[in-house]
Amino acid sequence: MSKKITERYGAKPFAFVFSTRERGDKDLDSKTIKTSGRYFLGGKVLTLADVEKQMPKETILISNMRCNGIKKVVVNDNSWRSIQPLEPKDVVLDV
Repeated sequence: MSKKITERYGAKPFAFVFSTRERGDKDLDSKTIKTSGRYFLGGKVLTLADVEKQMPKETILISNMRCNGIKKVVVNDNSWRSIQPLEPKDVVLDV
């Protein structure tokens, strides 16, 4: 399904999440009560050491990973390059 989606400038989605919404009898609108981790549509998982070795010119990324304690990132090139932190609940799909 994701291959059929095209955003501005030809961009394709790099991830999606599931959410559970709930509305009470007196609520006018529903609210999100639970969300999943992100499901990345492909990509390469890199540790800080991998980024330092393979992408040494990405000094801001390296600094952000160090300062924010980010252990792994997902590099996705299925459209525009996207580099996102990999959280414990996240999944990288083989697409």
